[in-house]
Amino acid sequence: MSDQQPVFSIEKIYVKDLSLELPNAPQCFLERDAAQISVQMGSSGNTVGEGTFEVVLSITVTAKIGEKTQFLVEVAQAGIFVIKNVPQEEIEPIVAVACPNILFPYARESISDAVVRAGFPPVLLAPVNFEAIYRQRLEQEQGPTRFPSSSPPAMARVGHWLIAFIGLAMSAPAAALDFRTVVEPAVMYDAPSQQAKPLFAIARGTPVELVVALDAWIKVRDVKGELAWIEKRQISEKRGLMVRADRAQVRAAPDDGATIVFEADHDVLLDLVEPGPAGWAKVRHRDGQQGFVKAGQIWGL
Repeated sequence: MSDQQPVFSIEKIYVKDLSLELPNAPQCFLERDAAQISVQMGSSGNTVGEGTFEVVLSITVTAKIGEKTQFLVEVAQAGIFVIKNVPQEEIEPIVAVACPNILFPYARESISDAVVRAGFPPVLLAPVNFEAIYRQRLEQEQGPTRFPSSSPPAMARVGHWLIAFIGLAMSAPAAALDFRTVVEPAVMYDAPSQQAKPLFAIARGTPVELVVALDAWIKVRDVKGELAWIEKRQISEKRGLMVRADRAQVRAAPDDGATIVFEADHDVLLDLVEPGPAGWAKVRHRDGQQGFVKAGQIWGL
């Protein structure tokens, strides 16, 4: 194995299961108290071929006011990963730490989108330290140990854990994703080099989510979930937004009953003026018109 380079690649990322329940609708929309959010999270990995693993990150978000459930969202965010030419004892940490780290932003986006579509303010989960969770699980199972474990477990099913966050009110500030904006038309690459394979072109003003930052290159995720590298000089910290709904309504005030200032079609780019009240953002069109748009109708916030 010494003459072979380690391989870690993503074959596919997909939503394996997604469900949304509003058991107390429509009465739940009449409540004025802040809901309490609880989050349960689990991960599992299965061998599906030689050096190929399916990893599933399962997250359940429940919102309650007292004993009444406002909504319950469950998502199983899955990925197929190729891991080859890696020592056996290092595979479990990759499956239990690296893979969930990759899946988590996708799961978080799916949950936020489902909650907004259900008529509630977005719920954006705070980042999770999967390495710390894995270390803690190892210590619980076999006492203090070095990372990774020196005794490789069977890989038929690995990486189980449970995390519970209780008492996060919906009115609390949400954890923001780290977005940038493309400042000039750019080519996106599969590696941080101009000699790498070009993947696609991206337009000026397009928002992207920062994933990895190097000295001269940034790895980003676009609205479709595609990962690619872009030169650092071609992006800015100025915030831009992209309409993700078929047609977004931009209103004079952050209220569903406010006057519509203008409407923007799918994929139209807008400037972020400032974050608005929960579930809204103040935006500006390139022709100068301004207003408030629902967070669920845009991407890049």
